[in-house]
Amino acid sequence: MRLGERRPFARFELAAHFGALRAWQRGALLGVVSLCLLLPGARLAFWDRDEAVYAEVAREMVRSADYVTPRLFGETFAEKPPLALWCTAFAFRLFGESEIAGRLPHLLFAAGSIVLLVPLGDRLFGRRDGHLAALVLATSLLFVTSCRLLLTDSSFLFFTLATIVGVTLYLSALRGAWSLNAGGLRRDMLPVLKQSPRQREGGYTMTEFERFLALWDTEAEKTSSLMRALPADQYDFRPDPGGRSIGEMAWHIAEGDAYNSFGIESGGIDPGMKPPGIARPRTVAELAPGYERIHADAKARIRNLRPEDLERKIKYFDGNEMSVLDILWNGLLLHMVHHRGQLGMLCRLAGGVSPGMYGPNREEMAALRAATAR
Repeated sequence: MRLGERRPFARFELAAHFGALRAWQRGALLGVVSLCLLLPGARLAFWDRDEAVYAEVAREMVRSADYVTPRLFGETFAEKPPLALWCTAFAFRLFGESEIAGRLPHLLFAAGSIVLLVPLGDRLFGRRDGHLAALVLATSLLFVTSCRLLLTDSSFLFFTLATIVGVTLYLSALRGAWSLNAGGLRRDMLPVLKQSPRQREGGYTMTEFERFLALWDTEAEKTSSLMRALPADQYDFRPDPGGRSIGEMAWHIAEGDAYNSFGIESGGIDPGMKPPGIARPRTVAELAPGYERIHADAKARIRNLRPEDLERKIKYFDGNEMSVLDILWNGLLLHMVHHRGQLGMLCRLAGGVSPGMYGPNREEMAALRAATAR
């Protein structure tokens, strides 16, 4: 081939070379591309308020040589975890106090997140989806604009992804002995895993049914914790004369588990049916144990379902037909979460303390702040 002559299929050869690389090597290449997108503008003056605050805290660390207690204008600064501030202070010591030095660690954390995303996507969803996820994130406007700033977001994203990668590699090494789900690591899902053993190279992929079971069980534990926090003498508390009392609302959540699971097992849901053990307790102290018993019975019924049962349609309360899978998500899980929110509000109105569900409540947050301020 003569000099200057175009080689046919050159682009395909390049793609083939890229595909032949290991996942971490492909991730590193995309990370370099991401870094090239992030670098422009890194020399601009700090314009975000938080940027200026974090830069000053890091500068005071370097000037005082005190890296244990972050300070802002001499006062203790405990608003953020110190790792991102330490990285900025280290960059100031190495390269001098400048905008690009302060932002450099955070640019590297952002690019490192792209590096991690490729092998993680490869392992969980396949090569194509891993590349697509990394490209979408690396070129998204919010990622490019926010991750070139001196903020804590980049380091938080990087170490979150690093943790997920580590857990995924560990689970892959166990070859399915454990399962990963929204509620953490659970060993009691092993009987369910046998129902649909779909294996991919490098690890196990959960079915929708398995994800439902894991999430349902996790949310049930939170619901039980709320019932145990209800004021003991407020069973009949009813701020709306036409609404449910605390006791009635709590047991309505249990009824959702009982009626839906019993109806699925029976082949149809009728308002006149009576699942076993459905009688409502009459004291607050009996609500949580009663709900846990009902949920355990419901879980035993649902676990007996086969994959072909999930698309089967049965008659629902309103007379319409619904698939079993839709009933699981809507009649069981979302019904519980919906009424749990109402029960939490009733708990507060009755003078109780509703525990945090997806984060600390106000009392827990105040305790955290007080502990941090010490």
